[in-house]
Amino acid sequence: MKQIASSVHEIKDYTKTQAGNRLLPLTPEAINILNHVKSWNNENKIKSEFIFVNQDGCTFNRQRINTCLYSYCNKVDIIKKSSHKIRRSVISSLLDNIANKKSVQAFAGHEELETTLNSYYKDITDDTELLIGMTACL
Repeated sequence: MKQIASSVHEIKDYTKTQAGNRLLPLTPEAINILNHVKSWNNENKIKSEFIFVNQDGCTFNRQRINTCLYSYCNKVDIIKKSSHKIRRSVISSLLDNIANKKSVQAFAGHEELETTLNSYYKDITDDTELLIGMTACL
């Protein structure tokens, strides 16, 4: 276990389950953002094995990340969502738009499909989409 300068939180060298060890695809835009942040860190002489860190090279805890997210949501005038709610929204959207539930399970890092479906999935389709889908099935 790696200790961070603050005793408030720690970073672990492992995930909760083996399913948590996974590779996630990134869009070209996401890669550009990561490269931009890494360049900014280098220019500002911030040394860390992590990408998103404060000026001292320490990682952000969940509360700090959510505070930043809320601020950005306010700036662009959208509904505020925590990092966990964004995760749930992404998983729900994937399940609504990708036929292969096992792929979504792997993306989410869950050992059991039931976890993905029962704990993370929220039907986000509206009545019109539901009616179109039901009509297509008939």
